[in-house]
Amino acid sequence: MAKYYRRMKPFLGTFVEIGINEDHPENEIAVSLAFDEIQNIHNKLSFQDPESELSRLNMARGQPVKLSRISVHI
Repeated sequence: MAKYYRRMKPFLGTFVEIGINEDHPENEIAVSLAFDEIQNIHNKLSFQDPESELSRLNMARGQPVKLSRISVHI
């Protein structure tokens, strides 16, 4: 039976779990890369971080704000 590899981290105001239902030597790398993508989105969209793009947009009071493109590469 294949080993289920999983990890959980707090992101986006909740706990995010990623799991792979396959025994492979690169499971840890794949999960780490997926969490890197989630961390990138979290950094841009965190309302708790005053430096995030979402916070800058909220503080702009209707003025234009340049935002980066969010793209996921999984």
